[in-house]
Amino acid sequence: GHFLCAKAVAPYMIKQKSGRIINVGSIFGHNGVLGCLVYGVSKMAIHGFTRMLAMELAPYGVRVNAVAPGNIVTPLNIPLYKTMSPKGDVEEGKKILAEKNYPIGRLGDVYDIARGMVYLASAESDFVTGQILFIDGGYSVP
Repeated sequence: GHFLCAKAVAPYMIKQKSGRIINVGSIFGHNGVLGCLVYGVSKMAIHGFTRMLAMELAPYGVRVNAVAPGNIVTPLNIPLYKTMSPKGDVEEGKKILAEKNYPIGRLGDVYDIARGMVYLASAESDFVTGQILFIDGGYSVP
């Protein structure tokens, strides 16, 4: 999907000599997790694709970056939170997961990711390309 989207928009961005491509990877593209081989490798590929595409498109004024979210609180993750709690309690599971893996002490929300993407889409990031912006509450630090 990332490749096909970039392939579709790159010619227009090259022609106008500017543009931003922001891919979405994952913290598991940096440091994998046991039992998530295929997911982790696919996210590593997105990170590599981002860096290589950035080199290809930089001469045309196109910036290519990616965000790598940590655990973001969404309905998709509710089963994970339940398994983290001995009582199967979602809120307790979120707290346990956050305290165990996230130095900042909380899980992320969609607004955390949105703010990073707005930065990468803005003129504030004009000198930024080929980077993976980890928005993960410190998960990838240790």
